[in-house]
Amino acid sequence: YENVISINPEFSEAHYILGNSLRELGQLETAIKSYEKAITINPDYHQAYFNLGNSFQQLGKLDDAIKHFEKLGYLILGTSEHADAVHTELDLNKSVLAIIGSEEEGMREKTLEKCSTVCTLSKNETLNSLNVSVAAGVILFEIARQKF
Repeated sequence: YENVISINPEFSEAHYILGNSLRELGQLETAIKSYEKAITINPDYHQAYFNLGNSFQQLGKLDDAIKHFEKLGYLILGTSEHADAVHTELDLNKSVLAIIGSEEEGMREKTLEKCSTVCTLSKNETLNSLNVSVAAGVILFEIARQKF
């Protein structure tokens, strides 16, 4: 793909495919540059945004990942036992990026602030904090239930 890019540097798909290859090789920082170039050439290249967000997530750069999923129109959904909204009351029939905090400390305040919506999974005072894998199952089940 580097040869194609040298012939036609404005071919966004070549930058995108090169990014995919680099990502598969574990060269995430270089893959990110390829995805960013593809997006610069074609700002509507949604799959490049998606893979760029995933690459940032793989590097542990959650804030950068969230930013790119927002650009794609994803609902950034955080979970917190202190939220007012209950997950079953939300419209989740859309693209959702669900962020679930750790069992001990929940979600970082900085991450919570980046969420477009925050919900609780239970209004029950005695059962308001769930194991992270259980919480993931609950929210994913609700997203699937609303879609199907």
